[in-house]
Amino acid sequence: MSSLLDAATRYVRPDHRMVGIADAVAATAQESVVPGEDFLGVNPNEILIATGQDGMDVHLRLEAWDGPPPPPRDHELSETTGIDLPTGQVCIDLTLRGWIPEVLELPPGHYQARITAWDRTRIKDLYWEVGSRTGFDPGNTEFAALRAGSHGHQRYLVQLWKLGDINPEPAQPEEPEAEDTMGTTTAPAPRRRSATRPQQPLPAPPPSLDDMLERERKHPRQ
Repeated sequence: MSSLLDAATRYVRPDHRMVGIADAVAATAQESVVPGEDFLGVNPNEILIATGQDGMDVHLRLEAWDGPPPPPRDHELSETTGIDLPTGQVCIDLTLRGWIPEVLELPPGHYQARITAWDRTRIKDLYWEVGSRTGFDPGNTEFAALRAGSHGHQRYLVQLWKLGDINPEPAQPEEPEAEDTMGTTTAPAPRRRSATRPQQPLPAPPPSLDDMLERERKHPRQ
């Protein structure tokens, strides 16, 4: 049976309905694949999670295990994927809001990550139901009470366990110089390394909370 090695819990505010976990090296990445309509946006050193709604804090728990943990119960959604942690310093990515560094410190390596969600859809549906009725007015008592009472109700659990070390990219063997028929040598043509991971296009991010509120005011739901 697997054992829990370490854990950390944070209440964080998603941005553009996303929050991520990443190795420290991902802070220097130029692009990230975002979830779009999916639950997860998987990058080599980062996983972005699509939350149900932003504008309120979510409960995010990170766990490190020595093997596959038991599956969580009564969840709404759960997916498992891989992630490389070259430094082992696990950070929380708040997209445009910045980073929370070194939430966990693990041995570097290739890990499995299981991400599980609770109350993701319930909070989103409740938010739109009350918001549509109240005009998404922050000064409305019912809408303000919903936002205040929903902080931390969306829950996300990230469980990590190591599969192995990260294999370095093998060095390309040098080709010997070829001798032509005239007795001179010619240098070999340069070799081009293939990328270890395919480049993926960056989808457009989901609309922000402010964008949704403005759109709802201009075009209220019937």
